[in-house]
Amino acid sequence: MNKLLLGLFLAIALAGCKTTHPLYNADSQLAITNVSNAVMSKSIVSALHYKGWKVKSKTDNEVIATINVRSHYAKIQINFDGEKYTIKHIASSNLDYNAAKQGIHRNYNRWIKMLEAEISRSAEIATSN
Repeated sequence: MNKLLLGLFLAIALAGCKTTHPLYNADSQLAITNVSNAVMSKSIVSALHYKGWKVKSKTDNEVIATINVRSHYAKIQINFDGEKYTIKHIASSNLDYNAAKQGIHRNYNRWIKMLEAEISRSAEIATSN
């Protein structure tokens, strides 16, 4: 009986340790509307730098950025206009990315959600000045 309970406990504990989650690609609508592309670009770059990302390339409607955290690496593409932006995964290493299952380490999703919040915050600050 004790072995059965111990086995059940271990199975539940291991299930809770799952690190791979569905890949999160942000598709965000700004609370404010009609922000210029210049303001949006500045807000995105500011948020990326604040959160430790490096801008690799930038055009009028797209930013490519990377992050290195210890041995983990991610590369994203951010497309934007005056009302919305999308953040898409391009590449990663040591983040358990599985293209077939569209799964990735939970930390990647956390980084993207924090970046998403910071972009929105930066855009709101930029338009309130």
